[in-house]
Amino acid sequence: MAATPHTADLKSVDELPARELYDLLKMRVDVFVVEQNCPYPELDGKDIDALHLRLMEGGELLASARILKPHEPQDPVKIGRVVVSPAHRGKRLGDALMSEAISACERLYPANSIALSAQAHLRRFYEAFGFVVASEEYLEDGIPHIDMIRQPVVSRHEDIIMIYVDADACPVKPEVLKVAERHSLEVTFVANSGLRPSRDAMVHNVIVSNAFDAADNWIAEHAGPGDVVVTADVPLAVRCVAAGAFVSGPTGRVFDETNIGMASAMRDLGAHLRETGESKGYNAAFSPKDRSRFLETFDRLCRRAKSLSAEAGGKP
Repeated sequence: MAATPHTADLKSVDELPARELYDLLKMRVDVFVVEQNCPYPELDGKDIDALHLRLMEGGELLASARILKPHEPQDPVKIGRVVVSPAHRGKRLGDALMSEAISACERLYPANSIALSAQAHLRRFYEAFGFVVASEEYLEDGIPHIDMIRQPVVSRHEDIIMIYVDADACPVKPEVLKVAERHSLEVTFVANSGLRPSRDAMVHNVIVSNAFDAADNWIAEHAGPGDVVVTADVPLAVRCVAAGAFVSGPTGRVFDETNIGMASAMRDLGAHLRETGESKGYNAAFSPKDRSRFLETFDRLCRRAKSLSAEAGGKP
């Protein structure tokens, strides 16, 4: 099911009109105190200095979370009070809310890790967003919790080769993992849904919103010189080649400076022919030969990236 259409905003308490602040706090009390039968001080004094993320549909509040800034420069930024309106559950708003919250944290505090205290039964939900368990299970207000943390993209990747995978409908995820393990390279799968959590510290999942080109934009913003990108999307390949990354399609087709212009032109021509009805846009089925070709090509690109990195004493 696609997420409900929504807009997102991020505001301080002072920026929220009284009625909108009331609606936000009431939703939290209704869920965390009344529904969960958990009498505790929901208004804990931290909202004054927090930023409040809201998903809205028109004037209706769908979901919210709050972001607490780091106490010290090296401390994590914290996400908390993650809640979806009971009237709008089952619409993937939790995914959208976490994607927006992580994006806001990375935009405001790119060098800081992101921490949260999760109800223990939601562990797998947060793992899908790249969080890992950072504590033993403990009771908070009578409910089992665990601390979880997500490492910052900047500090994690700035000096090392990263593999970025446009993971929506990608048929070669197992092959990517196989080659990445062989070369001891980190992998980040980026998609708007359907990613399985991994316990491998070298494998990261990034869940983005359903906004148009959200996954492509995330990869293009993070991939840089010496990284390796896997995508079948030609416009994304154009952006990644321009950034200095090595790029392969799932069939083993390499995109580089010698052919990306022609690939882009052929894509545009194909789109035009489909729009005019002159072509039905047939795409050949993914075959075992494609899988084998990808394995060979991807391994070669990873070797090349490592070789250039070694020569330069780090990523270019």
